[in-house]
Amino acid sequence: MAQYDDLSKYIYFDREESNIFNIGWIEDNSFNRGKVKEEFITRLWEYIKYPVNVGRSLYKNEYLDNKIDTYTACYNGYQILLGAAEIRVMNLKKGVVYAAPNLIIHYILNHQYVPPEEFIEAVMNGPNPNSEEFTNMIVDVYKYKQSSRSSSLVCPYCGSNKNYFAPSVKKQFKQDSDIKVVKTSLIPKDNLKNNDNDYNVICEKCGKMFRVSFEDIEKSLKGRLGLPTT
Repeated sequence: MAQYDDLSKYIYFDREESNIFNIGWIEDNSFNRGKVKEEFITRLWEYIKYPVNVGRSLYKNEYLDNKIDTYTACYNGYQILLGAAEIRVMNLKKGVVYAAPNLIIHYILNHQYVPPEEFIEAVMNGPNPNSEEFTNMIVDVYKYKQSSRSSSLVCPYCGSNKNYFAPSVKKQFKQDSDIKVVKTSLIPKDNLKNNDNDYNVICEKCGKMFRVSFEDIEKSLKGRLGLPTT
């Protein structure tokens, strides 16, 4: 992951997007610090649950977090693995889109990073993640990057069988009412697996995320390799 100034043009994947701007691409200590409202964290969390540009490797910020190997964030009953995906936020008033690493929530909670006010306003007032308006934008943004494959995992929303895996989003074994905003923390990888073995998949066609079982994923992978599925 590279460092980019807030509100600079987004070119992370070597394709300049005229109306997409960087937010939260942090490498060192040179960023604004302060406090944000919990309402903003709650709203931002919804974007974290619907990622784009999902990668296979996990990023580690050596400057800020040299003692952390794996980033996770826990909030509202969910635990999400960070460092391998981005989010998009729409500013309807300005007609622009903001691109941020999903680690932005770690930087806010653990390092008191404060994003620009226009980004905060867009998070609070923009279209809901997974809404039709948001989904249409997401499809346009990520379709050039993701290399999905046809599989036996069929999207329940549009019926497409082209999809890719999202970062881990796991339900915690606690009551939602008992969970407050907590710092991101190191959680052993073995504990990231769901009790019910569910995983997240994002449809390439409509951009919506749906859950599938480990058994279904195993059958799909065997099918791609031409192996028996029974």
